Amino acid sequence: MNIFICWFCDLVQIISRILPSTPQQFTIGYLISEAGDIFPFIGSAVIYEIYLSVQSLFLIFALIKAAKILQYFKVW
Repeated sequence: MNIFICWFCDLVQIISRILPSTPQQFTIGYLISEAGDIFPFIGSAVIYEIYLSVQSLFLIFALIKAAKILQYFKVW
């Protein structure tokens, strides 16, 4: 299992070296700080927490969908 994880990490690093880097103005951290500047009464920390909550909900949704799809392939 550990060999697979190391192989997967190496594969991700190889792919990330091939692809161009993301410009600074398109990163999530930059967008959150800009949104915090636009809405000073909310602040960037609250916007970041909302982003993390949405990200967590999407991950849970994706895992449930993947489990439902994988049961048709008799993976487990």
